[in-house]
Amino acid sequence: MPGALERADGSWAWVVLLASLVTHALTLAFPTCIGVFFTDLQHDFQASNSETSWFPSILMAMLHAGGPLCGILVGRFGCRVTMMLGGLLASLGMVASSFSRSLSQLYLTAGMITGLGMCFSFQSSITMLGFYFIRRRVLANALASMGVSLGVTLWPPFANYLLEDLGWRGTFLVFGGIFLHCCVCGAVLRPVATNTSPETGEDPSPPSKTPAHGCLATCGLVVRHHLAFDILWHNMGYCVYTLGVTWMSLGFLLPHIFLVPYARWHGVAEDRAALLVSIFGFCNIFLRPVAGLVVGRQRFASCRKYLFSLAVLLNGLTNLVCTVSADFWVLVGYCLVYSVSMCGIGILTFQVLMDIVPMDRFPNALGLFTILTGIASLISPPLAGFLLDTSNNFSYVFFMSSFFLISSALFMGGSFYSLQKKQQQGREAKAEGTISEATPVKGPTLEDKDGHKKHLCPEVISIFKLLQNLNPGKKPTCCLSTRGQPVPRKPSTAPTMTQKPKVDPHVGRLGYLQALVTEFQETESQDAKEQVLANLANFAYDPNNYQYLRQLQVVDLFLDSLSEENETLVEFAIGGLCNLCSDRANKDHILQAGGIPLITNCLSSPNEETVLSAVTTLMYLSSPGASSHPELTSTPVVQCMLRFSLSANTRLRNLAQIFLEDFCSPSQVAEARSWQAHSAMGIPLPRTEAPQQP
Repeated sequence: MPGALERADGSWAWVVLLASLVTHALTLAFPTCIGVFFTDLQHDFQASNSETSWFPSILMAMLHAGGPLCGILVGRFGCRVTMMLGGLLASLGMVASSFSRSLSQLYLTAGMITGLGMCFSFQSSITMLGFYFIRRRVLANALASMGVSLGVTLWPPFANYLLEDLGWRGTFLVFGGIFLHCCVCGAVLRPVATNTSPETGEDPSPPSKTPAHGCLATCGLVVRHHLAFDILWHNMGYCVYTLGVTWMSLGFLLPHIFLVPYARWHGVAEDRAALLVSIFGFCNIFLRPVAGLVVGRQRFASCRKYLFSLAVLLNGLTNLVCTVSADFWVLVGYCLVYSVSMCGIGILTFQVLMDIVPMDRFPNALGLFTILTGIASLISPPLAGFLLDTSNNFSYVFFMSSFFLISSALFMGGSFYSLQKKQQQGREAKAEGTISEATPVKGPTLEDKDGHKKHLCPEVISIFKLLQNLNPGKKPTCCLSTRGQPVPRKPSTAPTMTQKPKVDPHVGRLGYLQALVTEFQETESQDAKEQVLANLANFAYDPNNYQYLRQLQVVDLFLDSLSEENETLVEFAIGGLCNLCSDRANKDHILQAGGIPLITNCLSSPNEETVLSAVTTLMYLSSPGASSHPELTSTPVVQCMLRFSLSANTRLRNLAQIFLEDFCSPSQVAEARSWQAHSAMGIPLPRTEAPQQP
């Protein structure tokens, strides 16, 4: 039922975040404790380093490569059922592995079954977290990844404690019970209302001319959809990132697996050796929330991929420390420095993927991404074990890890820079066509306060005519603002919409808008931010730009700007939302992102135009066909409109009267009038407005 759907960025989102944090600790962090059992498994099964290394490699490969199957189950049964199924499989695999009599049985049970169950639980939680959090997605990912830090801190000493008393078989049996907690975490994943584009469901599949060709075409479409080959082919950023992370995965896991055996081989006590891996997690418990708050700021949005490459480079350079000395305190220092780079990789891995790929295709892109990294995880540990068997020197393992990490960091950093330069330069051959495409649609114009011409969209013209009709017999003495509201002809220091930021016009429509968003995120100048936000609000006139504005998360940028102290930014942001919310998909996004409180707060702005745009935006959001949101006509809002209906300002008075007559029920108006004073609770009148005395 629609009423049972949770709202994105609501209170239940934090419960989902907690469940995701616990799931991260139980799944992604678990392989870090496998090194504790490495020597015992090798001794019990009389196996070589290479043969024993297949167990953690199969576990990690299944943890990542089960993504497409997980995506199919999520699409069919939802995240809640898939996550609970994953918990059952992980528990079943660990319990069965405690009875294994050969390494092949261990590969099947603790490797494949448990790994697949972990994949279902982990990826379901990541997917649901992306839908529950929109405006605070970076922070949510960072806090969820803190679960990995908790798990890395607790799993090794806990595993070592159980190993001493119960042996590895008894320990695996206990682990089977612990993994059932994934079912509990899955139970709290209530369905959430999403802003999925309706075009996806309405896109008809190509008709098949013959049954045979239709079957093949269907299979091809299914494979292409779930494995995101179309994204890999057309999105070069995704291609570079996927290849870079896959290459990185060949070396990233090796210290987690071989650090404990390396320390024990050099005479470090078992409990102290297990403590080394715990240092990774303990430091990240404090590093990841702070890093998430910093990286989540808009000024870092355009350089997250470079920060990720830098973290990978630091990780690779740090591993070289282990080739120099195996002293316990040297290894402690290594773990401390390694924790910093591990923090950057942990909080940015999925966030960079979300930045590169639109959220509606994220589950599919994640599937292909995890398959390739899973293959790398499958190959890497046995390859390192073979290298260790042939050389009998752990230093070569860390040299191998550093090589893959450093080379992947240089590849990603260089490729991203090259792609960015290429995007900025554009294609000269298509310059004329793309320049016209990047220009707002022409239409009726009015002259602004500086004498420049402005183009008006149909919605703006309609509002202007409405306001003219509300003032019969009086010719308007004002022009339209960038939001479609009348603006008095008075001097202002705010930048006009015709002032363009310095962006290369030789790009397409999407590239031009991306350049505006990037400049807004990178610049420190308030004047530049005002100019860019004014231009984005201007481009919100054209419905052809809506899909690009949604893809670039400009709606969220407008919502975030409503909390700025700069009143000019707030004015342009609410104006952009006023233009965008005439579209159903944009309207639903604003409602689901919790934008109503931010918009109603604008009713108390000292800026007249901000108030007028806020009232008009509420009218658009309350229009027929919109989802039921009581906040739109809550008692404070209705009281505020009653107060505005007594205003000396004609435009504000007329808009408020329309809102009360067309969008509020008589009972709501009567309830608001029942209060003794006409002052809105929590929404005072703008300082520039004074009520008209009756």
